[in-house]
Amino acid sequence: MRRPAARFAGLIALAAATGATGAGAPSGPAVAGTEDGSARAAVAACLAAAEPDPAARRACAGIYATVCMESPEGQTTVGMSQCLGEELAVWEEMRAETWKALRADAKQADAAYPEAEALPTLRRARRAWTAYREAECRAAAAPYSGGTIYGLIVGNCTLTLTAERVVAQRARLLEERNR
Repeated sequence: MRRPAARFAGLIALAAATGATGAGAPSGPAVAGTEDGSARAAVAACLAAAEPDPAARRACAGIYATVCMESPEGQTTVGMSQCLGEELAVWEEMRAETWKALRADAKQADAAYPEAEALPTLRRARRAWTAYREAECRAAAAPYSGGTIYGLIVGNCTLTLTAERVVAQRARLLEERNR
């Protein structure tokens, strides 16, 4: 598995080269192959093209943010942060939708087999994963603490881990429903 901080090496170089200081914010550059160029459209198009391969679907993490950061407005610290945030919001929305489906399945399992405790177990797993994501991303950014790049590393890591989680949980959900 690729470390989230390793994906960020190019962004660190870009920030240093452009003197990213925080002026300006992107308005959302068009992403080729999407209807409206939005983060939602870019992620959806990537996921559809990668279907059904989970590895290819995981590679969709950052599909919008990368293009957004290549735009003039996306080359500042604030712009980069906004690019990451726009795409992260899409992945978080998908994570919430997936959670609802997993929760419904867990409730059904508990109704059929109360001793399974599927819903409480799922809730514990969700809380543990959220804590892991936060700790992992802070650890990845720790060497840059106090610098403007710190928040970008945390943001990129959060986006990457969230996308990976969504892809894994959706694959699990599909597998469970196809049994």
